[in-house]
Formats: sequence, C-alpha cells, structure tokens
Amino acid sequence: MKITIAQLKSGDLERNLAKLKELNLQTDLIVLPETFLYGHPEDLLLTKVWFRENIRNLLVIMRQLQVDFPDIGWVVGGSWAKFADAFFISEEEQLVKLHGKKRVDFRGEKIGFLLNDDLWDRSKVAEHQEAGATLIISLNTLPFYQGIEKELYNQVRKHVGRYRLPFLLVNQVGKINDFLFEGKCFCLDSVGEPLVVLPSFEESVQTFSLSQQERVTYLATNEKEAVRRALVAGIREFFQEAGFCRALIGLSGGIDSAVAAALAVEALGPENVLAVTLPSPFTPQESVEDAKKLANNLGVCLRILEIKELYETYLELLKADFEGLEFDQTEENLQARIRGTILMALANKFNCLLLNASNKSELATGYCTLYGDLCGALGVLRDVPKTLVYELAAELNREKEIIPQEIIKKEPSAELRPGQKDGDSLPPYEVLDEILEYLVGGCVVSDLVEKGFEKELVEKIRELLIKNEHKRRQAPPGLIVTTRPETLLYKF
Repeated sequence: MKITIAQLKSGDLERNLAKLKELNLQTDLIVLPETFLYGHPEDLLLTKVWFRENIRNLLVIMRQLQVDFPDIGWVVGGSWAKFADAFFISEEEQLVKLHGKKRVDFRGEKIGFLLNDDLWDRSKVAEHQEAGATLIISLNTLPFYQGIEKELYNQVRKHVGRYRLPFLLVNQVGKINDFLFEGKCFCLDSVGEPLVVLPSFEESVQTFSLSQQERVTYLATNEKEAVRRALVAGIREFFQEAGFCRALIGLSGGIDSAVAAALAVEALGPENVLAVTLPSPFTPQESVEDAKKLANNLGVCLRILEIKELYETYLELLKADFEGLEFDQTEENLQARIRGTILMALANKFNCLLLNASNKSELATGYCTLYGDLCGALGVLRDVPKTLVYELAAELNREKEIIPQEIIKKEPSAELRPGQKDGDSLPPYEVLDEILEYLVGGCVVSDLVEKGFEKELVEKIRELLIKNEHKRRQAPPGLIVTTRPETLLYKF
C-alpha cells in the first residue's frame, strides 16, 4: 500500500487541497496531522457557535475529497462536537468518525490509530496488536521543545521493538500562536528501519510504500540546531502572518541582540533586516565597534544614532524635579525608553516590525525596562534562557564566525551607568537559570536548599519572579522552545 504524508500547515484547508491537486498523487492513503483542520489549541474555538456551525462546511469539503481524489483514502485530524481530538478517514465515499482506539480495515491493512498522548501509552499499541493491526498510525499535535525529536524517535523505536509493527508518526508543522511544530514525520518498518523521513520545520509531501525495499537514513538534529531552526521558522512565519517582510532591531553590542539579529537574518534575509545602534554617554566605544563588526558579518545595514543630546535634554527638563536626588534606575530606564521610542519610530516609518531581544532569564527577574528595551512586536528570545543564548551563539558560529568573539566573551552589561555589569544585580546566569528551572518546575524554596542552593539567594529570585509578573504580561509575544515555557512564570 502506498501512503502519502502531507506535512502541511493547519487551517488553510483550501490552499492545502489545491497544493495536493497540483501534485497529482498516485497513492492509496493520504495522512494529515491531528487537528489539521483548524490548528492547536482548538479548545476555545469549540466553544464558539460560529465555529460549530462552520465545522459542518468542513465536512462538506471533506466529502468533496472523494470527487477530487477518487480511489484515495484520507486521514484528517480534527475535532467533532464534544469529542476533542477525534479524527476522520474518508474511504470509498464514506466518512467514518474515529476515536482513539478505533481500527480500520483498508486495502489489505488493518490500521490502528493513536492520538497525541496515546503515543506514550504502550497499552494502546498492545490493544491494536492484539486486535490484529498490521500498521500503527499516530496522529499528533506535539509542540516543539528542546529535545523532543529524540524523545519521539526513541518512543516509536520502543513500540516497534516491542510489537514488531510498522509505525507511522505524523506531527503538525508550522507556528500556531506561541507554539512551534517541527513536523519531521517518519515511518519505521517492523524491524525499526526508516522507510521515510520528512524535513523539520517546513512543509513537505512525500509518498512511500510499506513494501518498498529501499530504506532511508534518519539524521537526528542536535538540540541546539533544532532550537535554532525552530526560532528561524517561527520568525519567518510570524512575519508572514503579520503581512510584513522587513525587521528592525537595536544592536547593543551584547550577546542577546546579536543572536536575535542573526536569527532574523537567517529567517528573512540580510536585505530585510535593518539594524540600529543607539549609544548613550555610558556606552563604551568597544560596544559600538562590536555592533559594526556583527552587522558586517551579517551583511545588514547599520545606522548609528547617538542619544546623548536627547538624554541630556530630558535630564534638563526634569532637573528641578530631580534636584537633590541621586542617580538611580530612573536615569537608567530613561535611556532605554529613549531608545525604544526611536526604534519604534523607525519601524513605523520604514514599515518594519521591531524585534525584541530580551531573554527568558531577564523577563523572569524583571531585568528589563517596560516601554524601553521591552518594545517590539516579537520577543525572539522570550523563552530562551541566557545560558542557552550563549549556546545558540556557538551554534550560529559552527561553520563560520557570525557572532564576533568579542561579543561572546564580554561580561554582560546593560551599560546604563558607569561600570555596570549584570552581576551587580543578578547571580551568575548558570546559577540563575538552574534555580529558575527548578522554581518554574514546581520546586519550593526548601527543595532548592536541599539541592545545595543558598536559601537567601533562592528567596531573592523567587521574590523577583513574583514582583515582575506585570512586566512579563506586557512583554511582546514569543516563541516557545523549552519544556517549561516562560508563560508558566505567570503562576508566580
């Protein structure tokens, strides 16, 4: 039996059907991901009257498939009535509603279906085997996170090794809200050899046969490269959805804006990324030179706009009100807000979207300025801890230097006052990120003390988490790439 995997983005059914028609497929069965009809998460949609009414129109379109594609069976992910994650197979002019344990006889094969979390339950596969299944098809909507590819492949290998059945895993591809979906659908034969492997983070339609002699190689993507690909794909799709093709980003000469800019260039092309550096009286000349070198490596246009005069004008205006008061975060944040205003003006004038480069560690602890360095349409690194930012820089430099070593090696600093370093306000990022991971994962202070962390430090970080929720709620939307996304910080 020939099977076609249609690794296509969800929601735009008519576009996808037109694409499949153009291919003039010679196949027996076309398989699409779970929730293919309208994406994930669809739970809110199911409460809408207009959605429930329009779902009937989708059924009409699906029945039309048999007219457009005679003699081809379909597996289409979706939800029906109150049965979330149900799916359908149309076969010989019949539309059959399926549920998680359903099996279908189709052209000599008895197909057992799994839905999403069923993949992790070996008893579901055992039931199919006992019922005489000859093929397992797992329809999934599994959001990307660092390490998921290895987990999925190993899980399928376990099922194949235990039950000796061919196993087809079909996953969603693309971006839906903050979620990213890798795709990389694959099928293993009954001894665990790959019959077909689709690419990561791109649409693809491939046909294979369960009886084919040739085998392919499954090339696992290293985790840092997978995160890089995910962010690049997410940026590209975000811009497509918003109807923009150009990005603007502020370059500070630091690691975060450097990595965000490099990802944007990979996603959109250097001709579509405009970079601006805005030195203040406290910006070392080395940072300006680092920004220049980065822009040259990326092949992007760099504008240098001094904010010294603007900053001094603001201080003069506020002089009477600030008289007798010491320099503090007010003057520091003023610089960030001047920069944010200029960047937003440039983005508006040149029809760009402003990219934000604040990382997960900064957002968790509030080490960022509302309406200043939190300005932007998309938080490229919103779910990327600082330690992972450095690892992404190394990944970006794997083949050639893109991020200058001067940027990678310099001590992190906001450069908003003389001699300022991140370490003045925060513990080393290796320590901070580990503590944050435990706290977001549900550990309490006593748990971390038992693990060897200082109680005073843990309590300080937890307090920062709590008091800075208002900043996180006003930050630009991001792209989820970890198992414990930044949005979980809201519970604090």
